[in-house]
Amino acid sequence: LPICNFTVTSTGTGQLRLTGSASPTFNIGGNLVVNAGILVGGNNSGTITFNVAGQVLVNGGTFDLKNATGAAGGGAVLNASNNVSIASGATLSGSSGTRSINFVRAGTQSFANAGTLNVAGTTWNVAAGATLTLGTNLIAGTGPFNLNAGAGLEIGSPDGIAATNASGNVQVSGARSFSPAASYTYNGAAAQAS
Repeated sequence: LPICNFTVTSTGTGQLRLTGSASPTFNIGGNLVVNAGILVGGNNSGTITFNVAGQVLVNGGTFDLKNATGAAGGGAVLNASNNVSIASGATLSGSSGTRSINFVRAGTQSFANAGTLNVAGTTWNVAAGATLTLGTNLIAGTGPFNLNAGAGLEIGSPDGIAATNASGNVQVSGARSFSPAASYTYNGAAAQAS
């Protein structure tokens, strides 16, 4: 059975770690919420998968997809079917293993970041059928970004999107793939580069 809502209110001076060497799947039918403390997906050789039907809300503290405090390897997969938001003072991180953040909603979902994004090496994917609204928010990190055929991207940055340089809504230093069979909507408040 899926979990309705998964909320971390506080972890005190410690952290809540969900897996080590096992590779579980967490099906969350509601929201995944971190209000304070540290939620760690995994810290060892296992790969954890989050399937989140509701919103991913990092309102405070840290959501660490995967770290290597136990051992390197493994990974974390976040399949987000709704909005993803990182509030001011909060952190979304990941530093070990193979990690991906996948926007998979059949429809429109948003990414908003007013906090800290520290996801070096993480792959960002927008699946076919999903439309990702960015406003003026930035997607960054050292991993790749893939806008797949049949997906959509709503761009709010005055600089639009770029294939390589540090400007626009997508600023990963890894490879950027913008499918010609995807949809692109420029909806900024000012003139935009295209």
